[in-house]
Amino acid sequence: VLKGLCRCCKSDDSLMKAIAVSVLMKVRGSKALLALLSGSGMATGMLNLLEEALSSVLEFPKVDQEYRFVPAAFTTEQMAQIGDILQVTMSLTLTKAFVEKLNQTTFWLLLIPLMKAKSDVQLKAVELLVSASRKEPELSTLVLKDKELFASFAEAFAGHSEPPVQEQASYLANLLCKVKEFRTLVLGACSLSEFICTAQDKTSDVAIVAAIRILFNECKVNEKLLRDLSANGNFLLKVVELWYSREGYAKQIMLQFMQFILSEEEASKKLTETASEGHVLALLDDLARHKAMMEAFESGGASLLAPAVDNDLVVAERAKLIETIDCTKVGKYLQTLLPPSEDNVCVIDVCSFSGMICIPLAQMMSNVSMYAVDWVKGFVEKVELASNRAKVRNVYPVLCDYETVDSVPSKSKLALLMGVWGAIEDPPLLFGSIRAKLEKGGKLVIVESEEKLLKDAQSWASKAGFQLFTEPKHIERCSMCVMQSMNI
Repeated sequence: VLKGLCRCCKSDDSLMKAIAVSVLMKVRGSKALLALLSGSGMATGMLNLLEEALSSVLEFPKVDQEYRFVPAAFTTEQMAQIGDILQVTMSLTLTKAFVEKLNQTTFWLLLIPLMKAKSDVQLKAVELLVSASRKEPELSTLVLKDKELFASFAEAFAGHSEPPVQEQASYLANLLCKVKEFRTLVLGACSLSEFICTAQDKTSDVAIVAAIRILFNECKVNEKLLRDLSANGNFLLKVVELWYSREGYAKQIMLQFMQFILSEEEASKKLTETASEGHVLALLDDLARHKAMMEAFESGGASLLAPAVDNDLVVAERAKLIETIDCTKVGKYLQTLLPPSEDNVCVIDVCSFSGMICIPLAQMMSNVSMYAVDWVKGFVEKVELASNRAKVRNVYPVLCDYETVDSVPSKSKLALLMGVWGAIEDPPLLFGSIRAKLEKGGKLVIVESEEKLLKDAQSWASKAGFQLFTEPKHIERCSMCVMQSMNI
């Protein structure tokens, strides 16, 4: 059946193509069937279908190649067919193999003009990119590669677009909020402080969270923005209002941001001047009622907003290793593995727990962007709080799928796997994910308290495509090795 559908998609016969689309539309609700169909062959077939559907634009030679997709150039029936192809493709992004094959083709280049089209096809194209980005987060950077596409995205995200379009754009914004280039473009294209100030009840949580996370991350490295927001009384009042009105993760993000910005003397003074005395006292009372929740949250043992931590022994083992070794020596050695004159170098701390190693390393290595990866939401939130409290502004907590680093938004020069080997259940999955995130010349540093643990990790890394680069011996009371990908 799969081979037959693939042949129909690639056929020169329009009827065969129509049959393939019709069949795929009917089965797109069945994950079991889609899992069987979602492979590299079908990815090539979907590319062929989309190219064929858009080929009628060639009948309009006056259309500039930069603006190849013009909705007015298509009939209603043709537009509906393009929409069906996009919907089918989105349903097939169920597997990573399908998305990876699309990445090897020109499919995403065809999607760019569709995402700029002011029609129903725009929403379906954005939904497709969002769905694929769930498997390959780096795909979200597509919106940075075309000026008109980014302008369309910014309007959808912070403009007056329909809620479904805004929600999809907001998902991409959440993926990209830690990327400096993206934040610079967004803040240059629209005023997020004004967006927050004018947010209404119908404004979705995902849009509010995306806007606050962009501002939050940028304030950590942009003193001017932090001063401007601290002096904006209306903005501060709206942040407090949103904290009261929102629930779940949106409420937690608002609380973290509020704690961060009100730690600035100017912001706390401005809020006191802007709000009435009764409002300020009420806010203080409400924050006091949340004290017990926040203490549980910071302790990691009873977070009301995160899943329970299942493996406290691993946390204890890592803490013991870090207490034993000289972290200053570790930091100095890691710096020798990085380009000496390059800023904003990406470093990944795998399984960061509460930030016990990534925060002190980030303080020592001010030229790096430290991505603190964990697979437990509670730990990711703990790192966020701990880094804010320590005023370390180059630590970026990232929640990833179990035993992967796939959600880190950029390539890395260095990955650190320190004191966690005993907890790893799927070494091929983890090492494969790390290799995919390493830049050319990037390295993996493994540190363990026992030689046998290090050798076991080194063996698995070798099977996954790494080779031994060096084994430093100058750091006492630990075993350490540096691995490099063999295809580099």
